[in-house]
Amino acid sequence: ALASTDVRAAQSDLSKAEAAIARLSAEVEQLDSEILALSAKPGGQSGNAMQTLLTKRARAAGSLDEAERRWLAAGTVLE
Repeated sequence: ALASTDVRAAQSDLSKAEAAIARLSAEVEQLDSEILALSAKPGGQSGNAMQTLLTKRARAAGSLDEAERRWLAAGTVLE
């Protein structure tokens, strides 16, 4: 059986990961919208602005993946 401190720590980790997932999902969604809007503009698919958005999105998606892994790990501890 898990000690109550382990359960509390896992519950805290789960809550933090859920908050991060929500924040990062919204960030990825916003960046997707910005990428779509920029790509609709003439010449928008090339240049520094698009590269910056794609880089930000890649970082946000990587952070989202990590938050999802932390969420799964905390959930496993609580099972």
